[in-house]
Amino acid sequence: MRKLIVMAAAILVLAGSCSTAAVVWDKGVPPEESAKVWFLAGAIKSYNGITITRKWQNIIVIPAGEAVIGLDVELFHENVLFRLRGMEFTCHLEGEKKYTIVGDTKDGQWGVSIYEGKIRSIAWATRTGGTFLEFIPFKNQPDSFKRAGLFG
Repeated sequence: MRKLIVMAAAILVLAGSCSTAAVVWDKGVPPEESAKVWFLAGAIKSYNGITITRKWQNIIVIPAGEAVIGLDVELFHENVLFRLRGMEFTCHLEGEKKYTIVGDTKDGQWGVSIYEGKIRSIAWATRTGGTFLEFIPFKNQPDSFKRAGLFG
């Protein structure tokens, strides 16, 4: 069972790292006023209420400042893979910085952990690369872990 879980985690990391190039949200915004965001094991679905139409997108360059981001995310909790659809959170991003956002749980809440820099790997609770900044709970918490959307 443990080998199966490790293999599933490796597949998720590889799938996330093989995505296409970043979507640049507004080409008129200079790089020093933009933030590059990489979503590990997740796909961006919306930015500030506007739907992103690509089927699988996990890298985006957006204007710095306050952002409301919607995504579908896959994460492990107690050795079980959960797929959460339509999750949303708000964060503040600074210009000229690169961030990695990882689906996470803390104190019984679903959310994301934000790192400055790129996370190179996630293995169980260990993450290499990047500097942890904060955990942000999703605005729309599932009613319980069981109703969170296990495999679908």
